[in-house]
Amino acid sequence: MLLISCFADTCFARRVQSIGYGIRDQGALNDAELGVATLKNALRDPSLFKQVAEDLRDVETLAEVVKMMADPSFQEQANEAAKQLEASGFPVEIFKLENYVDEGELETAQSKSLSTLLLATNPTDMRTSAHSSRHAASTMIFSKRTAAKKLAPKKSAPKKVAPKKVAPKRSAPKKVAPKKVAPKKAAPKRVAPKKVVPKKAAPKSVAPKQTGSFAFEDLVALAETQGGLTGYYDPLSLGEANFWKQGNEATIGFLRHAEMKHGRVAMAGFVGYIIHENGIRWPFPLSTQLPDYSSFEGLSAPAVWDATPLASRLQILALIGFFEFWSEWEGALESVGQKHYMRGGKPGFMPPFNKVSPIPNPLLPLNLFDPFGFTDDLSEEEKARKLNIEINNGRLAMLGLFSFISEAKVPGSVPGLQSPFKGSLLKTYDGEVMGPFNANDILPGAKYMSENFQLR
Repeated sequence: MLLISCFADTCFARRVQSIGYGIRDQGALNDAELGVATLKNALRDPSLFKQVAEDLRDVETLAEVVKMMADPSFQEQANEAAKQLEASGFPVEIFKLENYVDEGELETAQSKSLSTLLLATNPTDMRTSAHSSRHAASTMIFSKRTAAKKLAPKKSAPKKVAPKKVAPKRSAPKKVAPKKVAPKKAAPKRVAPKKVVPKKAAPKSVAPKQTGSFAFEDLVALAETQGGLTGYYDPLSLGEANFWKQGNEATIGFLRHAEMKHGRVAMAGFVGYIIHENGIRWPFPLSTQLPDYSSFEGLSAPAVWDATPLASRLQILALIGFFEFWSEWEGALESVGQKHYMRGGKPGFMPPFNKVSPIPNPLLPLNLFDPFGFTDDLSEEEKARKLNIEINNGRLAMLGLFSFISEAKVPGSVPGLQSPFKGSLLKTYDGEVMGPFNANDILPGAKYMSENFQLR
């Protein structure tokens, strides 16, 4: 019976043949022969028996093995396979149960094995049969281990125990509890690494170049950092010109400096136009010739300039001329380590008044640009950003100032300065908007210019 059990166990292990033990053609072998071949491989690799033992722990698997053992055809195959195995010189004595247990235990094991086979043929309670078979198999497998633990085994004659007659008890069929299947351990899924798309960083504002060579490509790149809807806008292609044969880079420096300078003047003029148009005056007289401002009442802002005394206008023009000279003078620029804007210097740079060593200036300790030093601690990038803001405001101021002048000279020419109830929002001006002097000024050529160079 032990030999048949071994054959059945090893034969049932056919489903692990794909591990690589060399038994591939299952159709050429019957169950017993396949079991013998598997048994031989298991003797070389004990891990196969470990796999069979793990399978036999399952109740349904054990029931299938018991059925196979009780099958007469399988028993015939097993006997034939045993003969072939013995004829081949294989030590079949290892399958004899008396080599592992004493005579008393052998009788008990055989009785349990027989009851296991009988229960296997009864299909009414297959789970009970599987349980009995597993118990018998466990008794046979571990009997040798139990015998080895006995320190002083006593040899005694087998005692004949009279079997007790037990009246069969009628018992209700046992309710078999549903088998609890242990949850299978799912192998962790291999998650493919996600492809991280590099984020496109927002383009940083490029600090406009202030010194060194400034080519046309740099001018186009600078226009992209200044905002606006048009980007680089140059309908007259002045950025590609060559003024006075000084080269394109010098021409670009001149144009940038001129734009900054005119933008600053336009911002001051825009605010001044609003002040004079609304009649806002100083609280004190400006000269002895003007004890009050009654002569300016009702005049538009350009007309206020014409009504200003000639001496006052000459002083204003002289001050503007000095600022122009100071920003162009290389001595003032070199005193602070700068160059002319057409020679690689900063366009729009105004040299300080108090750092020119040949001309000490104790009366003017403050500079014209940033007299209180608000920009001293700014980085170059922050200064470049503020310069872009200044340029954009200057462009807007130039448009705004000429909108005022155009509306004053030609009422209705600027739709935004019209009111549906009052007409033009500005006072009319009938003078010469491009002439700083008029025919009443006592200056050589002033009368000739005012009569012959008028804007019509």
